[in-house]
Formats: sequence, structure tokens, C-alpha cells
Amino acid sequence: MFDSLKPASPASEDEADEDESADVDLSDPLQRQFVYLVVVFNLAVLAAALGLLFLYFRGRLVLGGGLAIVGFAGLAYGLYTYRGVQRAIDAGVHDDADDADDDAAE
Repeated sequence: MFDSLKPASPASEDEADEDESADVDLSDPLQRQFVYLVVVFNLAVLAAALGLLFLYFRGRLVLGGGLAIVGFAGLAYGLYTYRGVQRAIDAGVHDDADDADDDAAE
């Protein structure tokens, strides 16, 4: 009898684990940039959303407008920084650090 709650075979479970554990080798500065950009975008979206909510629902022009401007400026800064990191990746700046680590290991 077919039981939909059980895996088809033990081999299918091993294959799923291999697919989920893809190794991604990132340089340390690249990881820091990623975390930094995530924080910047999260704070910018929060500030912009709160600012617009204060403007619309409370009518607080100074507080809501200030938060919205700070949020949109944060989004612009995050986009600018993201494009700079993307250009550095395309230029191979972060690849050199990986090659240096490989050379030092040998």
C-alpha cells in the first residue's frame, strides 16, 4: 500500500540532502558586505514604510516625511553600494582573495 507520508526510498532522502547542502565559498569581505547590505535595506524599507504610514494615517508631516525621506535615501544608498559591490565582483576583486588563500594553503 502506498503511504504518501513516507519517502519513496532511503536513496531519495540522501539525494535531497546533497541538493540542500550546496557549498558556497564566499570571501570574508564579501560576506560582510552582504550582511551590511541586508541590514541597510531592511532599515531603509522599515523607515520608508513607517514614514508613509505616519503621513497617511496620522497626518504627521514632519515625522512621517522625515522617516520617508530617510528610508528612500537609505534605499538609494543601498542600491549604490550594491552596484559597487557587483562591479567589484565582476572585476574579480573578491576572486583574488580566494586565490591567495588557496596559495597559502599549499
